[in-house]
Amino acid sequence: MTVAPTGGKPSLRETMETMHRLMRGELTPEQAASRLGSPVGRTAVYQRFAQNHVRAFLEKNFEILAALVGGETWEPLVAGYFAAHPSRHYELNANAAAFPDYVAARAARVELGLTPFHAELAEVEWREFEVFVDPEEIARPEQLTAAVLNRTLVILQLKYPVAEFIAEWREAEKASDASLRPATPTEESPEIVFVMRHPESDGALVRRADDGLLFAFKMLHDRMDVRQAMEVSGLSEAEVRAILERAARLGLVIFPDSHDGRVIPFPSQTR
Repeated sequence: MTVAPTGGKPSLRETMETMHRLMRGELTPEQAASRLGSPVGRTAVYQRFAQNHVRAFLEKNFEILAALVGGETWEPLVAGYFAAHPSRHYELNANAAAFPDYVAARAARVELGLTPFHAELAEVEWREFEVFVDPEEIARPEQLTAAVLNRTLVILQLKYPVAEFIAEWREAEKASDASLRPATPTEESPEIVFVMRHPESDGALVRRADDGLLFAFKMLHDRMDVRQAMEVSGLSEAEVRAILERAARLGLVIFPDSHDGRVIPFPSQTR
């Protein structure tokens, strides 16, 4: 980088390059202040603020991964991430967007003891955050005339049983018993995972897409009514409706309200 002449102000490009190098740890606050002609305190505060915010965000939103790998892995992982991906986005949470890919890259190189499972866990935890802050409004029953899929739904195809692991981990945390935490999966067990924001609780939900949920998704996606679903699957009407009701409880499917306040039957759709 070209250093601004003594007594001159650095250009915008020089300022940005200096700040990026500061965030990557390539310059100390003192060196950055010298190049910018600003007090050391200002550059130090900026560095601490940006890094501490992103660090706190990573620890909060990749909570399971951080606890699972432990401080000896987590600390150098975060430090390496800052060096590779300095905070550049004005919305500080967005500066964590590249973290799952960074974990995957380190796992692919078999670094820090990371595995492909850790990479998939990071991906799912990030998707939880994304659906939680998704500005998309989930349709309310009173707004509908036909059943619809949850608009925040994200579908992931994974090689490891991440959804089950997360569910068991959170049950252990709820019980405040670390001994109940599940072991880290070492063998592949492919699964499809649904991640979405629940229409009532507004919390993020991670669920393995079992046969019932996949069939409910297919019904909505292919615009099938109950009778068509019965013909395709060989299931009874009661079985089809039970599948849909479970999907609705989980927030995958949203039904319109009937006039008497009950969920109306799944309506016929024109193709």
